[in-house]
Amino acid sequence: MKTYSLILVLVLVAGCALVKSYAVLARQPAANETVVRKFEAAFNKHDVVALAALVTDDAQWLSIDGDKLSVETGGKAALETWLTGYFKSCPSCHSEFEAVMAADRFVTVHERAMWESKSGPKAQRRLSVYELRDGLIRRVWYYPAEK
Repeated sequence: MKTYSLILVLVLVAGCALVKSYAVLARQPAANETVVRKFEAAFNKHDVVALAALVTDDAQWLSIDGDKLSVETGGKAALETWLTGYFKSCPSCHSEFEAVMAADRFVTVHERAMWESKSGPKAQRRLSVYELRDGLIRRVWYYPAEK
């Protein structure tokens, strides 16, 4: 009987350790998703200061089109300059996340961007992948937009 009790205690201890380890691992993707959602909220407010606070100093924005990869911006200062001009040229621009999946340091987003044009409201969808480091956005890869 003592052997069975000892085995049961060992199984329970091992099970608790696994659950605790899983909980620690599960927190990182959730925290990273929260950062990306804060980035979206700041984007929709056109708050360049809040956006810059969520990225690393060496952040990169990259566009993928087929077999081509283009660096749109490199570094926090360049991103701030680009965003300031972007919001000035598109004061109605905003977006919403339609689907989000977080896995370790990557957060994948299916996003719908919307804006007003001279001919009326416009929208497009795109897939983007955010890479985070130490709780900040390090890189974003944007895939081609779809109508």
